[in-house]
Amino acid sequence: MPKCPYCSKAFGRISSLQSHTAFCAIQHQGTYAKRNSMEDLDVPPIRDMYIVLQKLIMDNEKLKKKIVQLEKIASKEKKKICLIDWLNARKKPPSDFVEWVKNITVTQNDFDRILNSNIVNLIMDIIKNNIDDDNVPLCSFDQKLKTIFIYTKKEWRIVEKDEFYRFIDNIIRKLTGQLNNWIQRNNLEFQNNEEKFHTYTKKIYSIDSEEASRRIHLRLYNHIKYNLRNIFEYEFSF
Repeated sequence: MPKCPYCSKAFGRISSLQSHTAFCAIQHQGTYAKRNSMEDLDVPPIRDMYIVLQKLIMDNEKLKKKIVQLEKIASKEKKKICLIDWLNARKKPPSDFVEWVKNITVTQNDFDRILNSNIVNLIMDIIKNNIDDDNVPLCSFDQKLKTIFIYTKKEWRIVEKDEFYRFIDNIIRKLTGQLNNWIQRNNLEFQNNEEKFHTYTKKIYSIDSEEASRRIHLRLYNHIKYNLRNIFEYEFSF
């Protein structure tokens, strides 16, 4: 099998060897020129220079195509921004989290469900009924797992554990208020049916606020979250 006299690479076809040898000879002379005078070099035949030029043009075209592909990738490369900065710039609810929590409405109909509903489901439904998608001071994202942001004091930040606990406890206290209203309206009935009275009071006062808060946090995160990558070409930092 014929081999290149410069690099000893073997070729199965003479035509391939000739094309390679023309290019390899010039490369070899370039290496030689680094160590010796240019006057010591032999000028290659025009045919060999044509082969080399042809190969360089083809390689250059391949590189151009790769550059175009890389530029397309680079144009889509995601800019890093902070989620909180993004929220502060684009989402300004009319009321902050503390005010919104105070104004959450718990109705008698909500209370009427207490015996036949899971307390987490009931509280989640109350929250959903008080959420205005455009103005709610709550937000979460796929890009920040299990994290809820709140709008307070004219800026967004991550809600703290004790804040979220107080938020859920506030709803439970409003359910308790509806219990007291219901007792006043049905006082005579309770006097004749203490078992019913104890059933309602036991249900409302046996709620584990901390456990409810933990479970609702995840449920609420999943309910209000959305994926900003569906809208923007950003990679988010936190």
